Amino acid sequence: MKKIFFYCAVLLAGVFATTSCSTKDDVNYVVNYQSWESYGTAESPTKDGYSVIRRDDGAKLIILYSNGDNFNAEVGQRIIFSYDIIKDMSEGDIFNKTYTIALHDALKILTKGVVDQSFINEDPTHREDSLGNDPILKIDKAWFSGKFLNLNLIYPYTPSLGVSHMLSLVYDNANSDSTGVVVLTLHHNAYRDTINNTRALKETRNSYNSIYTTSARTAYDISSILPEGQTSVKIVLKRVEYNDKLQEVVRSSEATFRLSPDDESRSENEEWDNILIDGPEYGLDKITTKVE
Repeated sequence: MKKIFFYCAVLLAGVFATTSCSTKDDVNYVVNYQSWESYGTAESPTKDGYSVIRRDDGAKLIILYSNGDNFNAEVGQRIIFSYDIIKDMSEGDIFNKTYTIALHDALKILTKGVVDQSFINEDPTHREDSLGNDPILKIDKAWFSGKFLNLNLIYPYTPSLGVSHMLSLVYDNANSDSTGVVVLTLHHNAYRDTINNTRALKETRNSYNSIYTTSARTAYDISSILPEGQTSVKIVLKRVEYNDKLQEVVRSSEATFRLSPDDESRSENEEWDNILIDGPEYGLDKITTKVE
């Protein structure tokens, strides 16, 4: 596999000239320093060994240069990343956009499949407890892109405890079959790092401002839950949250999930994604966002 070369940025009269630092290949390129930020999924490398990211609008991005460590996300890993476009390789094909890019930064997003409720029912005492039913504070944003349900959420967190929380998505097959709607339930195991169990917070548990919080980005492959022969289905997302008074409440949201057929290309203007929860953070999957 070819090495992904680092790139060096030099400020020249308001324009960044980015040059390969490799002594092996004398390759240079100059771009306007107006980076882009997008969600995407790592795909198999090219025949030449260059890493590939499939942007959520369907565009194929080939990484020619990488800042810092070499890009090492596994195939299927969801990421949010910033980059410069070096060259449009689409050759006029608007349905199969392909670009070479210089990657500035890439943040891996927790990427998981769904857990079937039948698996829990086999040993409910232990498996339900393992998945957890601890409340989160809220889901900031929830949307579909490609085969994924993406969640940006906030939950209570006590830094001094240093506990890693676990988030899982459960598919309630029995309920879905009877209603024609796919029911997904978000499970949160805080491993006792909850408001009730944290002594330092008990005295001031009267508002969001009285507790520590942290945020998380997660992505779940939900393509397997589609009924046979269908490419769309109505989704209900359930979860336990704290309300403004930090009381536990069950909330649900609903939207239609549509899976784009693998053998069909789609225009960058087609909106396959659907918003479940439209929070303050705009879904970067719907467009690529220019960072001025």
